[in-house]
Order: sequence, then C-alpha cells, then structure tokens
Amino acid sequence: MDSELLDRPLDLQIYFPPCYGWPGEEDARYPVLYFLHGQLGSEKQWQELGAPEAADELIAAGRIRPYLIVMPDEDDNLTDPTTSRFPDMIIQELIPWVDSQYSTCTDRECRAIGGLSRGGGWAMNLAFQHWEMFGSVGGHSLPPFYGYTTRMPIWLADMGMENIPRIYIDIGTGDPYLAAASEFEDLLTHLRVPHEWHLNTGIHNEAYWSAQVKNYLRWYFPAQE
Repeated sequence: MDSELLDRPLDLQIYFPPCYGWPGEEDARYPVLYFLHGQLGSEKQWQELGAPEAADELIAAGRIRPYLIVMPDEDDNLTDPTTSRFPDMIIQELIPWVDSQYSTCTDRECRAIGGLSRGGGWAMNLAFQHWEMFGSVGGHSLPPFYGYTTRMPIWLADMGMENIPRIYIDIGTGDPYLAAASEFEDLLTHLRVPHEWHLNTGIHNEAYWSAQVKNYLRWYFPAQE
C-alpha cells in the first residue's frame, strides 16, 4: 500500500478466511483484526507464529467467526513512539484502504486491534485514543508506552466509561516486562476499567506467542451463539 505519511510503500500481509470470495458469499462483510508485530519483527511475524493456520483450524471447527487479519510492517520500529507516523498511518491510511479494497464490516464492534510487545503498546494507545474505531484491543507481552498513567484518565474522560473497548492483556511469568504490564493492569483496576488479565507460564519469545496464538484468535471474534 502506498503511504504518503510514511513516504514509502507499506509492506503488509492479509489473512483471508477460507470462505472469503466463495460463491454465495459475495455480499458477506467480515470483521477485521489489525495485528501488530513486535520490535525488530516484520509483517511476517504473525505468519511465522502460526496465526493463519490457527485461524483456518478454528474457523473450520466453528470456534471463531471468519475474519480478516491485517498485519502491517512497522519498518522504523526503533523510532520514539512520540514522533512515529506509524499510528497516524494506521488510522488515516491503512484502515480506510482496507475497507475500500475488501469486503469488511466497518462497525466498531467488527474491528479489533492487537499486538505483541511493542505492537501491544501501539494497540493500547490506538484503541484508547480512537475508541470509536475499535471494539476490542489486545496487548500480548505488553510493555506499555511511557506516559500512560497521565493519559489514561484523559482518554477515559473523552470516550466515556460506556464506550471502553473489550481489553485483553497477557504476559509470561518470566517476561522482563512483567512489572510494567502489572502496573498498567493495576491502573486499569484502579480506574475501574473492565479487562481480562492472563498471567501464563513463559517468557518474552516466539515459543510463548506461538503457544498463545489460538487463545488470542478465539478472544477477538469468538463464534456467535
């Protein structure tokens, strides 16, 4: 995708559910998960962790709704988050482009954002700053970005407690970011923000994320009763 904000083409991968484009499904509108990689990762990270195969399996078993997974590359992922154009690109360019190119449901409840490590930090910031666009947000092995303690009450006041997205946070017991993630979770609890907190066995590595990927995919868009 061409990006004026990044001043370069954006590399991305998109997972399509097996039923996408089938005869009789032309009018179907699919939810979308924007799934962000970690620092030093790329748009291929979630594929390498097994997300497409896991989604195929869960859809076939009727455990999740068929949905698209959009995996963009944050090429300059060592950039200070306060100066990066990556979040602006997602909101102003990527999401409108995806909705114009593919059969997506554009309701807030149909759009989720999540990420691992740095990607989880981006996901939390974007979901709270642009709450009207995302119904769910996940931070996996989350190191929250600096300044959230002062910004969170402002974001909550802007959105209203009734508009808080669904929140999922998980981290391994041996993760070096456990203390920071726990502080973030404590703040949510103090502010009475509903959320899920999952403390699992593991560290900050591919083995942990691969083991958890099915849990993530089941949470974002579970099968409807």
